[in-house]
Parts: sequence; structure tokens; C-alpha cells
Amino acid sequence: MSDFLKTVSRMAGLAGLAFLLCAAAPAADSPDPESFGGPQEGDEVPDLTLKDLDGRPVRLADFKKKKPVLLVTGSYSCPVYRQRLSALKKLHERHGRRAAIFVLYTVEAHPVGEASPYAPGEWLTEENRREGLLLKQPRTYEGRAALASRCQTDLKSPVPVLVDGMDNAAWETFGRAPNAAYLVDYAGKIHLRQGWFEPVAMEEALLALLSEEPPKW
Repeated sequence: MSDFLKTVSRMAGLAGLAFLLCAAAPAADSPDPESFGGPQEGDEVPDLTLKDLDGRPVRLADFKKKKPVLLVTGSYSCPVYRQRLSALKKLHERHGRRAAIFVLYTVEAHPVGEASPYAPGEWLTEENRREGLLLKQPRTYEGRAALASRCQTDLKSPVPVLVDGMDNAAWETFGRAPNAAYLVDYAGKIHLRQGWFEPVAMEEALLALLSEEPPKW
């Protein structure tokens, strides 16, 4: 092999390695769970009642003693949520019968015409521009629910969705993070809390909970 071809081959190998490392690495701006507020590990899950896409109320406390609960926050305009949704779908496919797994649909992360609620001054992301996701921040509950439904349909997601109210109670209560994840144990306490949804660590924690016998009290 010529020196030129050796150099090209070596560069291709390094590029491939760099791609794999970048794909495996968490987002550079991953929020520290301590920085965005919300309940801490060991705290009781907030007793909120939210609505699913059919308008039916879902009370988080009702799952206590019955199933672990996984809540992952997201919105259509959040690129990280879109990128990690495939992993959440797999989690739901594997464990959705034994655990209650929900997307908690909150404010739009990167709306058109105003600053992101997560990073004031930051507007559209390049991913959203390329994908044509020029979404406005809904001003009514109906608008938010419609956008949540569109998101689920467009991304072909079977994961049940709970829609935050226009008082943004869930967003304020669970912390202002665009793709945070909370795993709640049988006792109704936060077992694991992630700034970004990290599927590998989350599945390990969920499997550990599912291996336990549900309490009989």
C-alpha cells in the first residue's frame, strides 16, 4: 500500500473512531441535575395530576405500590428529546407492561419568535432549522396538547404522553430541564434523577427495581 493510501486509511479510521466517541458522549450542555431544581433522589414524587392525550386525568400517586414510574420530559422542538426518543421507545417496548413509562410534555425548548425558556437569548437550533421545525410556543392548553399529539404521531412513538398544564406546574415542580428523567420506586420516591435522559443507566436502575418484589403493605 502506498504512503498516500496508508495516510487516507489511517485518517478514515480516526474519523470513524471520533464519530463513535461523539455518538456515545452525552450532550456538551447536559444540565447538572442539581442546577435545574425539582425533587432530589429519595424525595417523594410530587403528587401531580396531569392529562393524557385523550384528556383523561392521570395521578402520579396512584402508581405507588403498584409499578415503578419513569417520567421523561420533552417537547417537539427539543433536539435532544427527538434524538433519544428511539431509546425511550425501546425501554417502553421491553418494560412498559411492568413499569409506567410516560413522556411529560412541557414547554417548547426552542420556539420561534422568542427566547428558549431554558437558555434565555438562545433561539432556534440548527437541527430545527434543517428539519423545518419552526414551532411557536403554544398559548393555550389545546395548542400544547395538539402539538404533543402531532409530535407523537410524526415520531411514531407509542410511549404514553402526559401534557403539562398552562400553569406549567410539572415544569416548575420537576425542574426546568428539557429532557430530564425521573425513575420513581414502589414507595413513590425518586430512585434515579438524570439531567438528560441517559437510557443505559436508566434501564439498569429500572431492571434493579423490577427485580424486587412489590411491597404488600
